[in-house]
Amino acid sequence: MNALEKALTIKELHDLINNLEHRALSFYEIASSKKRIHEIFALCDEAIFHKQLLAYKALTDPRAAAYAFAGSTPFSQSFRGYFSAEQALEDALYAAPASGWAFLHPPRESWQIWLIPAPGRTALISAWGSFEQCYAWLLEQQKHYACLRSNAELRERAAAENLAAAAPALSPEPPKQRPEPALNCNAADAEAPDLTATGPSDAVCSGNAAPVPEFLQLKQWTAQLHALPQPEARQQRLYALELPGAPEISQHADLLLHCSELDSWQSRPAYIAEQVNPQGRFIKHLVLLGAVDAMQAVRMARLFSSQFQHDIAALKKIGWEPLSACLTHADTLFKCSNEQAEAVWQAEGYHPFIPAHFIHTRKFIQFAEQPASSGTPLLLLEERQKIRVIHGENRLALSRTEQAYPHLLLHRRHGLSWQMIQSIIAGLAQPVDVMELHEAIQQHISN
Repeated sequence: MNALEKALTIKELHDLINNLEHRALSFYEIASSKKRIHEIFALCDEAIFHKQLLAYKALTDPRAAAYAFAGSTPFSQSFRGYFSAEQALEDALYAAPASGWAFLHPPRESWQIWLIPAPGRTALISAWGSFEQCYAWLLEQQKHYACLRSNAELRERAAAENLAAAAPALSPEPPKQRPEPALNCNAADAEAPDLTATGPSDAVCSGNAAPVPEFLQLKQWTAQLHALPQPEARQQRLYALELPGAPEISQHADLLLHCSELDSWQSRPAYIAEQVNPQGRFIKHLVLLGAVDAMQAVRMARLFSSQFQHDIAALKKIGWEPLSACLTHADTLFKCSNEQAEAVWQAEGYHPFIPAHFIHTRKFIQFAEQPASSGTPLLLLEERQKIRVIHGENRLALSRTEQAYPHLLLHRRHGLSWQMIQSIIAGLAQPVDVMELHEAIQQHISN
């Protein structure tokens, strides 16, 4: 590609990204623009396009872009996360005793970096800007305060502390030599695993474990591996997976890979977790590959979700083959999780989630309901390929913007009718509790 072609392609990229960000496009125009951007990235893997690629990632999946960007810096182990709310960011920064930094990115706003220069100090805050502008500000603060330890310094300090702790058992004299870093990713130290990969990664790996590849083939997708910011996640060889060829998947599912045995992950069950916020409202699914067992999967899912102040409501397992066929769309992933996957763990009071647009929200039978909380399930009836609300008016009124709601589902094929449900409701104390109503209907069916 000559200089003129590069200039024209960069201009086209700028125009496409600007239109996606600032213009009201039709669904067809959005899809066409994203398709053209992917075509350009596939053709042009040169450094000159890296900034445009980052700008596109920041637009389509800002959280993934923030973690990818932070992971590429020498201060990734001091990174506290990506936040869209100021209060959550403050809580995360001030909860840690050491210096740290984080991205703030409210919806439809630009970016800020918040930096804690020393324990007990209030945060320093950058001006609003892009990744590069905010990070340039961070480097200026680092020059002035020297507050952040680099990844190499943190590893060297940990190695020195471990060596000092072991020294009394080895010799009456403390060691004189400068300790080597404890973590080493030299490919010569270990035999590469047998899997499809396009190149080595600079991600941290421990001991004599096989080096983690930069790319991994997942069915029809090429996944890029990113180290997570938490030291515990790095120690456990837990990596986030990004699918550059299918960025839409990241809108409804986070993907993780446990890299302990890279040549055997496909033979292990895949796990699907439902991520929820502190109020118990659904955020998105989490897909974990390569976990040894369900207990490890729960720990790793919680470790990943905790960086966003989220938790998991349930964990289910399924084979990678059927899961991969359902991964592309949010609706098919919900269906797979609720109908095909096997439940292995769930929080107390858990109810599976159903997408909001699956539901016909107008109640057929009008009656008073008990007050609802975020954990209160909708009681639904499926009939003639439609799902209608029996009980849930108050739950829906809590928030009309949730993408999925906890639910209990009954089926018309079990012999239920609206007249029957109405007679059952008439026999209950008013206002009606959803769990009492569900139990009464189930009792009627069983009789």
